[in-house]
Amino acid sequence: MASPRGLFLALGLNMNWRLPFGFLLAPIVPCAIAALPNILATHEWSGDLLTYMVVVSQIIGVVFGAPLYAVLSRSRHVRLVHCLVSGAGIAIAIAAILVLLNPSSSADDSGGATIVNGHYTVYGWVQNAKVVASMGLLGTSIGLFFWGIALWVPKSAQQVNPADVPSARR
Repeated sequence: MASPRGLFLALGLNMNWRLPFGFLLAPIVPCAIAALPNILATHEWSGDLLTYMVVVSQIIGVVFGAPLYAVLSRSRHVRLVHCLVSGAGIAIAIAAILVLLNPSSSADDSGGATIVNGHYTVYGWVQNAKVVASMGLLGTSIGLFFWGIALWVPKSAQQVNPADVPSARR
């Protein structure tokens, strides 16, 4: 079986084409999984929520993720842990900013009041923490998918250094 690297070279492609595809495709599966409970709860398929989630995630990825990737790739080899932490960090930061900038004067959900007289209640802070944590999990999973699409190279496709082969050391 031919290695992926050999296939890319045979098609005239290098591995760099995967980077833009990573930014565009990585949000699709995690956002679909995140939207699934809403789809199951309403018993109807509405692509609007999923479309909004994917498009917003792609924009955030290009605006914040691409520059962060450029900085990380200049200083070191970007690894899985960098993608996971970056995805979570970007998602948590944006969700926290949106929570703190909430202009509502009062709000509630089925569990109780979240905002009273323009200030969050304890219940409101707990609910907001859940939202921020779930966005962090979504960002982490998008980082995982980005790494898998854009950066992961199977062991079979990695270059072998001839000095590492026992028969070459003679």
